[in-house]
Amino acid sequence: DTEKRTQKFIHNLANLGSGGISAMATGSGIKGKLLAVAERGTEKKSPQITVYDLETRKKRRPSFTPDQQSADIISIALSPDGQNLLTLGGAPDWVLVNWNWAKGRATHK
Repeated sequence: DTEKRTQKFIHNLANLGSGGISAMATGSGIKGKLLAVAERGTEKKSPQITVYDLETRKKRRPSFTPDQQSADIISIALSPDGQNLLTLGGAPDWVLVNWNWAKGRATHK
């Protein structure tokens, strides 16, 4: 809040051990104000995407993992209505996927 000069944080202790945040996107629509966060994969963990409600700072659904070879998600974007999430994976496959994020299911690849 720039007027009150305060900050609020989203704590995500469940994803300790990830490769760090690789992309973020914000949006709003019928589902409210949203924040989508992509985390890099590691040798032991696949990349993950988590969608948060910005009002409550809680997960809107459990994290989901894209079906891709790359450990990176290099770009993400929420649709204007907040229903879908577009992700772009990194090398070697560079997979572009449109997700119904509420179900954690790809609608187009």
